[in-house]
Amino acid sequence: QLEAFTSLMVRDDVPVLVRPGEGEISVRATAAQHAVVAAFVAMLTQTETQVAYRLSDGKLQALTELMALNSVPVLIRPGDGEITVIGTTLEQEVFSAFGRLIDPEGFGRVDGAQTPAGRGAVTQAPPAPMMQDIRARARAAMVQARALIAEADRLDGLRAELEAQADHFERQAEQTEEQADAIADEAEELLDRAEELADQAESAEDAEARYHLLAQAGELKAQAVSRRMKAEGLALQASAFERQAEVIDAQLDAMEDRADALRDEAEAIEEAIEEEIDALEESLEKSAEEARAIRERQTEQARAVWDRQLREASESTARAAEQIRRVLDQYEQRLTQRVDVQSQARLRQRLDRIDRQAAQRVVVRDASDR
Repeated sequence: QLEAFTSLMVRDDVPVLVRPGEGEISVRATAAQHAVVAAFVAMLTQTETQVAYRLSDGKLQALTELMALNSVPVLIRPGDGEITVIGTTLEQEVFSAFGRLIDPEGFGRVDGAQTPAGRGAVTQAPPAPMMQDIRARARAAMVQARALIAEADRLDGLRAELEAQADHFERQAEQTEEQADAIADEAEELLDRAEELADQAESAEDAEARYHLLAQAGELKAQAVSRRMKAEGLALQASAFERQAEVIDAQLDAMEDRADALRDEAEAIEEAIEEEIDALEESLEKSAEEARAIRERQTEQARAVWDRQLREASESTARAAEQIRRVLDQYEQRLTQRVDVQSQARLRQRLDRIDRQAAQRVVVRDASDR
């Protein structure tokens, strides 16, 4: 990039002064020009990275739906409880600032350091060579397609000019041919008149009259020869105009074929880009489906573990209640003969309460089984 940039800036027709150096280039310009050059260099040197962020659940879903729109030029990859942004450093900084704005408490990066949400600096996730390659190829292909279309448009403009020139030469050829024909006719008339005068001279008896007629005939023949030569010259000129028109017509045909070929090539490039994008979208959709399947499996596994733990707890509670009932039955039998009626009533109330608690545990266990 430095070599190509230096080759551009050292041109005589570039109005900005530069001084090439070892691995660098110094720009001697105004502050405004420096700002433009700096922005241009930043555009050339920026790279894309992947950064994963987390937000609160509702905001994460809404923001993901927004960023996933086709009209949004920044690529993202939805994740489980997170969103990965694929973009330049500036895009990452802007997205990070916006995330902290809309979700001060829940927003943060996803990394191994567990930095508190909204307080850590953005860290770069591993690069995505495939994504970067596709984006770079798509951009280069679109630039090439636009260049081809621009060249085709330029050829169309030249065709209009050449068509006008061809029409002009054709009109010139027609007019010149008409002039040549008219002058040739005049030459024929002069020759006919000269022959008539020569015939009159032969029949004239007076020598002076005969000489005068022959002189007139000679003058008319000379004029006829001059007219004929002029007519031939105009005919040659008309032929030249016709040949120029034919050459231009051939150029027009070649330019039309070239313009059509350029547009066909541009269309092929655009179709290739669409195929790349379709393949990328299919890959992203497949990844999203796999992620959903993983989340569903994880949810099912978590639910199964919870149900098993609940059943085990319910069964343990029921066994403990049954053991307490047996012990109390034995205790009741031993004390039946030694306690009064009031004590027996309190004891039975206690046993009934234990029975109800055990029944509730069994109901919970049955519901868990269902």
